[in-house]
Amino acid sequence: MLRPTIRSLNHLLLLALLCALFEITPIQAKPSGQAPAASPQLLIPTWGAAPGGVWHYTASTNWVLKNSGLPSGKYWFWIAADPFNDQRWLMLGNSTSNGYGSQFFRIASGAVVMNDGVTAPLWVTENAGLTWNSLSLPGVGSLTTGIDMRRVEWSETVNGQWMVGWGIDSTARNGYEVLNRGSLGGAITTAVLFGPQRGTGFMSAFPGGNGEIVVHDRRGNGIDVSRIGYVLPGANAVAGNTSGPSITFWNNLERLPIPGASRALVGAASGADSGLWATSNYSSSALT
Repeated sequence: MLRPTIRSLNHLLLLALLCALFEITPIQAKPSGQAPAASPQLLIPTWGAAPGGVWHYTASTNWVLKNSGLPSGKYWFWIAADPFNDQRWLMLGNSTSNGYGSQFFRIASGAVVMNDGVTAPLWVTENAGLTWNSLSLPGVGSLTTGIDMRRVEWSETVNGQWMVGWGIDSTARNGYEVLNRGSLGGAITTAVLFGPQRGTGFMSAFPGGNGEIVVHDRRGNGIDVSRIGYVLPGANAVAGNTSGPSITFWNNLERLPIPGASRALVGAASGADSGLWATSNYSSSALT
């Protein structure tokens, strides 16, 4: 779950801040029941169209570019490693080089595709990047352009399950926001969580506490209030739906999987309420 920024440093700073706010001690960040990784590794998507792929670092191999089987000339901007299997990665990319968050996707032939109208945006490897295969995200609704999709994540409680949230951007205020869940070799489920009534359709999904999926969206047309909710295991609707401050845009939200604070969130926002926000329990307390 990495995009090409100094995200690791940001996590360390956010961790320190949250520990101070909620008086918690980071004992274990790895979900229970998972074997430790064979060795530490770093994954950095290339972003640029050339050479394309992901840079993979281990102490024994140093930096190695992994792109065998990936479509060429694409802009890879997010990657996530499965906490149950460090050889299994998901990577998200697009055919356009616009800035992060503005490289819109589209729907063609019933599937979400890159801006080129053809290529699948989501690719998976189960052998640490030696080979890659595409995953087909089902499209939904009547709108086919202006899809905003920013991250993909693995479950921390279900081996091999992944999640991705996306939304349709529409100034006509008929946008909607979708959650896809799947497992390798299994069916992909689709649930419309918000809409159609939003002006700006943007939604991200990431693992929450107790097997939940945390979802958040942004304001639309300067009117709607950003929302944070969660989806219970097996459910297709949002619980909680906590309204946050009137934030124009969540730059990022992260959960800290720390014992005793499994529902703690911290995030950065821009716009009228720019700054750092946090809550000790996303199911009952708004970010402040």
